[in-house]
Amino acid sequence: MALALVAEENRSMKPGLGAKLADKLMDLANFTAGALVIGQLISGRPFNWTIAGLGLGIWIALYTFAGLLYYRAGD
Repeated sequence: MALALVAEENRSMKPGLGAKLADKLMDLANFTAGALVIGQLISGRPFNWTIAGLGLGIWIALYTFAGLLYYRAGD
């Protein structure tokens, strides 16, 4: 459902806007992974595998969504 909505919106975007949005989603994915995984290593607290898995899952989801956006945009 969400991908269909993005695909419809993407058809009316200016050229190159889909690629820029996908690039920013990849940046967001990297910040999320950094905050939830690497942040644990520098916090001094015991490492929590649940939070690390959540960070990895969010990273994968955002990168997948960005890849689909690139594919749909045709950029």
